[in-house]
Amino acid sequence: MLDKKKTKKLIKLKKTHLKNRVFSYSTNKEFEFIDLGEEEFSIFDDLEKTQVLKIPELHEMNLEDNEINHCTYSDSVSDIHPKKEKISKEKKILIIILLVCILLLASIAWKIINWQKDNVDTEKQIEKIQEEVKVEEIKKDPEVQEITEEEKNLPNDYFDFQKVNLLNVDFNNLLKRNPDTIGWVKLEGTSINYPFVQTTDNDYYLTHSFNKKNNDSGWVYLDYRNNIHNLSQNTILYGHGRLNNTMFGSLKKVIKKSWYNNSGNHIVRISTPTENSVWQVFSTYTIDPESYYITTDFSDNQQYTDFINTLKNRSVYNYNVDVSINDHILTLSSCYDDSKRVVLHAKLISKVAR
Repeated sequence: MLDKKKTKKLIKLKKTHLKNRVFSYSTNKEFEFIDLGEEEFSIFDDLEKTQVLKIPELHEMNLEDNEINHCTYSDSVSDIHPKKEKISKEKKILIIILLVCILLLASIAWKIINWQKDNVDTEKQIEKIQEEVKVEEIKKDPEVQEITEEEKNLPNDYFDFQKVNLLNVDFNNLLKRNPDTIGWVKLEGTSINYPFVQTTDNDYYLTHSFNKKNNDSGWVYLDYRNNIHNLSQNTILYGHGRLNNTMFGSLKKVIKKSWYNNSGNHIVRISTPTENSVWQVFSTYTIDPESYYITTDFSDNQQYTDFINTLKNRSVYNYNVDVSINDHILTLSSCYDDSKRVVLHAKLISKVAR
């Protein structure tokens, strides 16, 4: 057996040579190294006798006490440790990649769960509103109106829109549930048929539902700069483009040929506690996020004229609708995808007090 002095000397030599890596002599007289493949160690019992062994052979070799005075290794050996396998650089990279993937999957799963939870909550609120709120179509009171010279030159469908039934909504229950309620909007050919709200900014209802609870579905809301009772030149409604078609998710339909080809779809109806109105669509398109099309008022007629012409020229279809500086515009805006907005513009055709 090695005496304690020789064992200590051996360990001290190895620690120095291996730059503080551990070398040990086990109680069963076996040197234990990790398998570094073709790396070589030299075992010798005196300066005259030297035996060169590869690590796997050394690992299996029993050495008697009197056979060992020194143990050295070649400079290319990277690490030695008894009974502990070194984790290679490649394995470390794989472990890191695996951990990153797990974290990403967990994050995606969490978002999907919350997305679905928000959808379910929103759909329940919509169902409850539809059950509790009375929404009806009413005909306009027959009135004999003199046709102006300007109106004689308008397309025939102008008068068809004048005859469209009004939307009439009972707001009593809605106002009890949410005092921010100021109107109801319905766009033909889509699922947009909701009450809309307004607060002091354009952020709150991006992340809060009709019941004012946190919800990434948000709710349909009027731009805080607008006054639904005293219309700006451009009145703007926003809503998230949800994949399940709630809120303004179905607004994407307005750039499809099938939606455009049905002229009965070109109608937006709004009801408020004080009046009901009908609007005619004249432009639909997608665009990168900007602030121009959500300008509410203009300093002079020329600016407004330029604005109207810009909106018409952007449209993917020609609606053949005359829009002038005397018209009020309604804008519906939503996300089309992660980088674009889908936008609809309509002009006020008629407004009737309740």
